[in-house]
Amino acid sequence: MSYSIDFRRKVISTREEEGLSIRETAKQFRIGPASVSRWINQIAALLNNSESCCSGMLVLGKNAGHTGSTTKILV
Repeated sequence: MSYSIDFRRKVISTREEEGLSIRETAKQFRIGPASVSRWINQIAALLNNSESCCSGMLVLGKNAGHTGSTTKILV
């Protein structure tokens, strides 16, 4: 199933704001954890490619790629 960009943003934002794990986020939105993980990885890849043109920082909370970690990505 293809989800809208707005829905994906809401999922990722909720995960950030509430400090949820990928599994908890997926359960809350009734979607697969692989989708949440994929969206996080896609955002990270996009942001890594554009870091030279932007400033600021986006923090992807716990379990952002690695269990118990916090990933900071320049935007």
